[in-house]
Amino acid sequence: MGSIVFGWRGNFRFHRNEFDFGDSRGMRSWVFAFRQGSRVLLQENDFKDSRLQFNCFIPGEDYDSHELSWERRTARIVKDSSYYETMIRQKYEIPDTIRLHMPHSSSGHFGLASLSLLGNKGIDSLQMECRATHYDFRGMNRINSLWFSELRSGHHADPGFELYLGAREEIDPHYGAAHAHRSMFLKLREIAIRKQDFRIANNVDKQIDRIDYYLTKEQKVSIRADWRGWIKYRQDRFLYEWRKFSSDFHRSWLRPLVIGLGGYLVLNALPFLWIARFSSSDYVSLLLRSIDRFPFFMAELEEMYGHELESLSLGIKSLLMLSGLFQVIWIAMCGFAFRNSIRR
Repeated sequence: MGSIVFGWRGNFRFHRNEFDFGDSRGMRSWVFAFRQGSRVLLQENDFKDSRLQFNCFIPGEDYDSHELSWERRTARIVKDSSYYETMIRQKYEIPDTIRLHMPHSSSGHFGLASLSLLGNKGIDSLQMECRATHYDFRGMNRINSLWFSELRSGHHADPGFELYLGAREEIDPHYGAAHAHRSMFLKLREIAIRKQDFRIANNVDKQIDRIDYYLTKEQKVSIRADWRGWIKYRQDRFLYEWRKFSSDFHRSWLRPLVIGLGGYLVLNALPFLWIARFSSSDYVSLLLRSIDRFPFFMAELEEMYGHELESLSLGIKSLLMLSGLFQVIWIAMCGFAFRNSIRR
């Protein structure tokens, strides 16, 4: 274990460092301790599969407070605006529905001012014990395990708890603690909705979609035991597989655009296999047909080739009809994924 302690309040930046224990075996951990109110930024560091813990210590002179202890546990009573407001309400029997204004009172926040992680990798476990006012995750951080002390034991975060979570953060990519992270993301989503931060709520939803995909995939449903249940299970599997393949759980707008266009180009090229007179110019005409003619693939071919199309076998004509039908379904599915990616 390595520990780094900063005994003063300040702004700290760790940029492009390697935190490496060398060839040492066992659990490799780094503990960072900062004074209350500090701002910390970690940017593009490589922690070499280490565990990280961020702590915050509060010198006794920082706040007007009183310390209590019971069964070897200590707690500090913070005499901030909420403390004095409670005492005044009890003294004068003021109902909670009446608002009080407490000027010139300290915030009483015990923790860091902010903790930002931008594009770090090699983090096996990240334990937030610093109770920061603001957390910032951007730049595709790679974190196998993540937890916040504010969410422990089912408690909600402090009123000052702010979170920015990027859409492409790689948190638990191997699903090592799927249920724990799902519980954490549900709490973070609740906090974001309570603050009406719907962008962060959508980013959290994408993380939950990934986990639900994994949990669904891990189920074992036997077709012999329950064929109806097996069909429903396969429908769920298909939906999650399509979301993953088409748009990376709605995190990519480019992927459904490219997939949709590529499939459209291939399906319109099938007449090359069976119609001898099908030319490149005819292919371009099919591709550029108007939207109102889009569902009428076979009608377009009949206008182009007439009797030659009738001479084809029933099986080939059926394949061409299916190609036209599948074009409509394919573009509709890719368009739906594209729309959700743009909207989110």
